[in-house]
Amino acid sequence: MSHSTETLFVRIRRAAFGDLLLGLLVVLSIDYVVLAMEPGVFATTLLVLPLFLFVPGYAVLAALFPSRGSTAEVSTLRGPREMRATGIDLTERFILSYGVSLGLLPILGVALAATPLGLTRESIFGALPAIVGLSVAITVVRRRTLRADRQFQLPIGTWGGQFRSWIGAGSALDGLVNLALVVCVVGAVAMVGFAVLSPPTSAEYSEMSLLTESESGELVAGGTPEQVAVGEEIPVVLQVTNSHAEAQSYSVVVQVQRVNENGGVTGRQQLDRFQHRIGSDSQWRNPHTVAVPTTGDRLRVTYLLYEGQAPSNPTMANADKSLHFWVTATESGN
Repeated sequence: MSHSTETLFVRIRRAAFGDLLLGLLVVLSIDYVVLAMEPGVFATTLLVLPLFLFVPGYAVLAALFPSRGSTAEVSTLRGPREMRATGIDLTERFILSYGVSLGLLPILGVALAATPLGLTRESIFGALPAIVGLSVAITVVRRRTLRADRQFQLPIGTWGGQFRSWIGAGSALDGLVNLALVVCVVGAVAMVGFAVLSPPTSAEYSEMSLLTESESGELVAGGTPEQVAVGEEIPVVLQVTNSHAEAQSYSVVVQVQRVNENGGVTGRQQLDRFQHRIGSDSQWRNPHTVAVPTTGDRLRVTYLLYEGQAPSNPTMANADKSLHFWVTATESGN
């Protein structure tokens, strides 16, 4: 059983389309794994590297150049024949695969953005296998028209032998050093790829502001009165912005605080309390009025914002966000 399995593997490896089957298998496997994983994870980016930076370009080049690179005797206008390279060799194929892959990405992005699918994670990971699959089909047809000795094949067997010889060259210590060098190079490439392909995660935060209506009817920041009568209603608009990736419940506590000359709070009284659930990347505006119930010339009307439930003793120190405005309250008519 093991002999037949090994024979099948060798046959696929030596076939003219063995490299294409390998490339298509890599793309489909990456698609399956990546779409099931969270974006931004290092392992995801490590898998995405060959999908974005190599395999699509390699498949397109395979369709354009189905034969192996070689030299051939050609005629020139001057008369004498000379040897010239035909096709592309293995080194050129690998280098150009990287360049072609990078060139395909913006074209693919513009094309997807113009379709009803839009430019999404799912559409990108669906389009790349389609490009590779189409290129594979074209390449198989074109390679079958060539002689066996002209069909391009990856020298996997040669590579394996050379790698084993390089690792095993010299003493056991030399072999370990060579292996460590390979690991370091692969790790460095993976880290660079992670930095390039992983978009910076957007900051998640909550924001609160107080707005008042101007004479023209527009909402502007500030504009609260500096002096009011006790019990006089002050119209304001509370605005809370949720920039988190998920919906968030908020609690807002409104207090009037008496503050001494050193900035210490000598007394506080709750004026109002609000609760609201805000969707992701959404905003909530709450028009309301506040009235100062006591006289004083150092009164601070304070808004305390909490993500979730407010504590039993809300203060500026334990609030997620806070803002305030100062007001002097006098007896009515004074």
